[in-house]
Formats: sequence, structure tokens, C-alpha cells
Amino acid sequence: MVSINQLEKIGGQRTKTPKFRPDVNGKDCTANFDKCWTAMPLDDSPAPTPTADDHFQGYTYVAPNRWLSSG
Repeated sequence: MVSINQLEKIGGQRTKTPKFRPDVNGKDCTANFDKCWTAMPLDDSPAPTPTADDHFQGYTYVAPNRWLSSG
């Protein structure tokens, strides 16, 4: 177990370096993904993109009533 004093000595710095660090050219870099994934068409999802105010339109939910259940 690591104590608070040990963490304060470290000061939030890493003590070990990772074995592999991929080359990344920015937050949107996809160079490390296989082309079969990055070449997919963008309309791959059958679900429509929700608009601003209709996230749960048509959705209903009734919480289970524990008094009525047979368990």
C-alpha cells in the first residue's frame, strides 16, 4: 500500500516509463489504427443522431414496484 507521504515525495511524477509510446500527431491522429477501421463510411450507425431537445422523445420508463413483485 502506498502512503500519502510517499505520494507527496513523488510529487505526481511517474517513476516508470511506459514500454511503448505510439507516435501521435495531435488529438485527432488515427495513424495507429488499421485502415479497415479508418476507411469505414461515417454513416455506419443505424441510429440517428439526436438533436438538441428530443433525446428521450417517445421513451417511457416505469420503475419496478417492489411491493408488486413476486420475489
